[in-house]
Amino acid sequence: MIRGTRVPVEIVLGSLAGGMSMEEVASEHGITREDVLATIEYAAKIVAKEEVREYA
Repeated sequence: MIRGTRVPVEIVLGSLAGGMSMEEVASEHGITREDVLATIEYAAKIVAKEEVREYA
């Protein structure tokens, strides 16, 4: 969830992946552009921590 809202991070990311602009996402979900940017930053940090394992 985005702090202070009931909007899940995955909804914001999915909306962006679906082609909506940051402004459209913010307006549709009642959040700020800064909230959208914070969501992207949060997702980037999660992905950066992932390990890729190769199985033989």
